[in-house]
Amino acid sequence: MGSILDKKTYRTQHRQFSRLFDQQENGRGRSYDRKQVLEFLNEHADRDGFLTKNQRELAKLMGVSYQRLCVFISEFCEIGYMKKYGQHKATKIRVMHHPDDCDWGPEYQAKVKEIRSRAILRKEGKETNE
Repeated sequence: MGSILDKKTYRTQHRQFSRLFDQQENGRGRSYDRKQVLEFLNEHADRDGFLTKNQRELAKLMGVSYQRLCVFISEFCEIGYMKKYGQHKATKIRVMHHPDDCDWGPEYQAKVKEIRSRAILRKEGKETNE
């Protein structure tokens, strides 16, 4: 008899993961290799670093949901690897650094952990303005 964790839940039974990117196990499940995601976005940018396709088109090419791509871009913008110009439909997104020039070590991991914890607090309505 298998573990209850082996049973697919409603939430995970229809989830499909992109085959373009490596997946990493973390404490809360699987996530994509962010360096590969940034490399993909860099490949779809013009010579000035601006993305040549909109986010929905990129999400479809990547094989991830639009919401997941928005999370990637938001993380990269907060860390400083990407930058958004404009608002709403007129938003232009620029890759600021080549993926090989970015720090993907412990400092990056600490920044991502801080961003995610702030997002969780914001979602729960417990964020304090410090």
